[in-house]
Amino acid sequence: MVTSIQLGQFYQSGGKTLLGGSATGFDTQSLVESLVKARQIPVDTLTGKVDTNSKKLTALDQLNGLMSSFKTSLNFLRNPPGLSTASQDVFQSRTVNSSTNTGVSADSYVSITAAAGADQTSYSVTVQDIARRTIQTTNTISVADADTSIVAASATPGQFTAGALELKSGVTVNITAGDSLNDIAAKINATTDTSGVKAQVVKVGNGSYRLQMQSTQTGVVNAFDSDVAANTGAGGVLESIGLDAAASQGATDAAITVNGVAVTSASNTISDAIADVTFTVKQATPPGTNINAEVTADTSLLETAVTNFVNAYNEIRVFMAKQNQRGDDGLPTEDAVLSNNSTLRTIMTQIDSELNRTVSGLTSGLSRLSEIGVTFTDFAGDSETPAVRNVLQLDSDVFKQAVANNYDAVRRVLAFDSTTSSTDLIVSGRSNAATINDFSVVIDTVAQTATANYTDEFGVPQSLALTYSPYAGGANISGVDGTVLEGLKMVYANTVDATIDVHMTQGIADRLYNVADNITNSTSGLIATEKDGLTSQNDRYNTDIDRLNEQIEKYRQQLLARFSQLEQAIANVNTLLQSLDAQSNAYNNQ
Repeated sequence: MVTSIQLGQFYQSGGKTLLGGSATGFDTQSLVESLVKARQIPVDTLTGKVDTNSKKLTALDQLNGLMSSFKTSLNFLRNPPGLSTASQDVFQSRTVNSSTNTGVSADSYVSITAAAGADQTSYSVTVQDIARRTIQTTNTISVADADTSIVAASATPGQFTAGALELKSGVTVNITAGDSLNDIAAKINATTDTSGVKAQVVKVGNGSYRLQMQSTQTGVVNAFDSDVAANTGAGGVLESIGLDAAASQGATDAAITVNGVAVTSASNTISDAIADVTFTVKQATPPGTNINAEVTADTSLLETAVTNFVNAYNEIRVFMAKQNQRGDDGLPTEDAVLSNNSTLRTIMTQIDSELNRTVSGLTSGLSRLSEIGVTFTDFAGDSETPAVRNVLQLDSDVFKQAVANNYDAVRRVLAFDSTTSSTDLIVSGRSNAATINDFSVVIDTVAQTATANYTDEFGVPQSLALTYSPYAGGANISGVDGTVLEGLKMVYANTVDATIDVHMTQGIADRLYNVADNITNSTSGLIATEKDGLTSQNDRYNTDIDRLNEQIEKYRQQLLARFSQLEQAIANVNTLLQSLDAQSNAYNNQ
């Protein structure tokens, strides 16, 4: 008698529900998965490599961001190339110190600001008057509210008279019988773009209103006058209303004296009297009061810019330290995914070699970062940051003293500087490849050639052909790759032959900027190249993973087919045995 039925085990494979072990009693699922797992080891290894590379790519993106911030901080210190870059050059930034001879704040009379690149000089200023706008106000009008009719067809006491209100010569507003104060104001405001006059209704008490008109801009040139016979005379719109002189104001121009020179302006903001200097007039100075203003370099902003450069560099140093951090077992920590990375070592080598550089061609006595207060130190580390060697620090006292003693010397330690014997020739671009500081450019406009003459390090005179590209009114001249003036670009703004002497020095911030720019270049930079290599590697790994997974799935299906065949074979044998057993039992029962 059959006492039980063996159904085997149901399991999922390839999206299908399968039955295994029904004949053999084997755990088919476990057997298949164990065999497949051995084949999965190479896939797991490749997947681990993909994950590791992905972490490296993330870390490289972080490094690229830090390098970009570093580059930005350097841009303000390097004297960016170009003709309109003063606002990006911290050495061109200006501050104005103003005071009065009476002790009263100068800013209460006039605010003085200087744009980047303004001449560093002093000014003696007095204020005679401020710019005002025209304001004309009607006498008080008794009316229930501003929406009640206040215009009569003919002259009526306490009402406007219908007709044309002249604001300016050629600009009038038609006032019609039945109009309210709000209607009149709206009609005036509809002309503001052409008349320069705007109006508003002023409630001065219950049932008492005034109409006030004023020019939109200050200055005599923007004045208007509605107190004319056409408006206030017989039959005029304002005949029965009139204007209140006490509540009105005439337009005036701002008037100041700068170093004894009288200056007037329709605006209280005077920006065209002195190049790059703006005077914002607030009130007249009392008799005997004089304002002294001095335009100087903004040394506070300069120190901030240097501090930002130091901090940006230290952020990179901290990142590098974390990438080389090791645990108690001496192995890289989990987050140190770029440990022993050659690209990182190359980056730091390039940066540090520039930080330790002595600027070539300087004769001022300052030529190194340490001489302006920027030096190396070590950070012992804390709970969040590992120990970091060779971070930068800024000694504020040393820096301030260097700036006070020789501002230009500090500038040359950091920024690119060039002087030429003719203003017709300017340096418009450079790289770190040029290796000489002094040379003469011989320009032949007829032959369209330019030659650099210089003395080499051994005292031997040398002559070097430059690239000459003419344009209308001048030429672009540049150094040839592979020569001592590689990367140098100049603009010559003339059409006559000339020999022009050039002296140039390249400060540390400028050289560091060029290094950082090359490192972060999105196509050929060190970081981009490293990322491209890792991305290509991952692409190959993923292709291999897909191929291996396909092979593993085929292997799985083969195993299932074989076990299925085994199940069927055993089932057939069992059937045969059962048949034989039945025959034997029948025979024995005869």
